[in-house]
Amino acid sequence: MLQKVTRFLGILAPLCLASSLSAAPPPETFAIRSTADLERLLAGLSRDRDAGARQEIQALMAVLLEKGVPVRYQPNGELGPGQRFVRFGVFSTSGQLTLTDQPLRDTRTLLTTLRHEAWHAVQACATNGRPRGQLKPVGIRTTAAAQQAVIDKGYRPHDHAIEAEAFTAQFVPYQSLEALREYCP
Repeated sequence: MLQKVTRFLGILAPLCLASSLSAAPPPETFAIRSTADLERLLAGLSRDRDAGARQEIQALMAVLLEKGVPVRYQPNGELGPGQRFVRFGVFSTSGQLTLTDQPLRDTRTLLTTLRHEAWHAVQACATNGRPRGQLKPVGIRTTAAAQQAVIDKGYRPHDHAIEAEAFTAQFVPYQSLEALREYCP
């Protein structure tokens, strides 16, 4: 009996693993300028059934593009010669939001990454009236967990306040989206 169960599990395990894996993210860098580009990025998440997260991702991306924030997909996290490696995403002072392949493992990870980086666009708009330039905290109350995450991840002390806000915002549904509408003309 044990031998039959072991054999059955040996056959079943690869099938379960294959059905839980999503398609690979796109292999090349590209700009996300439209719904079609976003769907290309999300294609790897096709088996992820979190419709609520997917809906917020689509809405957040639409507002980012509407507000003039260029979004780029960079599969390996390398931003270019002489620039640092990015694990999930980055919002640059030039106003570009870059996503890597790391958050494309599931919709929840992609959503929290987008919320976090979009919050930096909010901080730029609140500071400069547009989604580029220097970032300053907007003034939301940050959580103790977010403050600890900033320390644990080794951010520079002068970045603690802006990062603590972004780490707080990444866990609040629709907060980054609504703030983009409020702060970015």
